[in-house]
Amino acid sequence: MAALEYDLAKEIDGQAAATEIARHELYGCTGAEMVQEMKPYHIDFPNVKNNCLRFEVSPSIEESATFTDADWAELGNDFMQRMGLA
Repeated sequence: MAALEYDLAKEIDGQAAATEIARHELYGCTGAEMVQEMKPYHIDFPNVKNNCLRFEVSPSIEESATFTDADWAELGNDFMQRMGLA
């Protein structure tokens, strides 16, 4: 939850530093809401303490200078596909 809150709040020169490009059926707008929304999926695994994975995909500024939201979504989806998480 703290990592989600950090990403949502982080700014660089007054601009949001992280942009959400794909919801993947999550409706919460804060880290706490997103974690709460995922809890029913974790109920079957009470002994698992670290039940979420967090990845950051950060191409260089030069590489991503002309990226559109669709380009970012494609990059994220390609990453998840290659990691077997799609």
